[in-house]
Amino acid sequence: MNRKGFTLIELMVSFALLLSLIATLCFMHRQSQLNSGSSNDKIKAILSCQSKMEELTSLSFSQLENLTTTNFDQAQGKILIKKINSDLLDIIITYQYKPNKPTLFLETWRSQY
Repeated sequence: MNRKGFTLIELMVSFALLLSLIATLCFMHRQSQLNSGSSNDKIKAILSCQSKMEELTSLSFSQLENLTTTNFDQAQGKILIKKINSDLLDIIITYQYKPNKPTLFLETWRSQY
């Protein structure tokens, strides 16, 4: 018997395989979009922290000594300056960029000399 073409079963199996491939690709595309958005938010938060730290390190030691805990970026970021001793300060910046994500933490020490 000489058959030309495909049986109904062969067409259904190939269609099911094609659909599963398309569904997998759609899922992967959606996940990459979500990860990209999350990465962009984190990068913006990191840049905001770095910018604030640069701003603080440009201040004189005496100006830093007089600063108290302050917030920035609509209270998402928080600056804490602790006096370690008479000539050393600990500058800590924390930033909560999303409620369900870990807080970013940036710290440096500043000497009077």
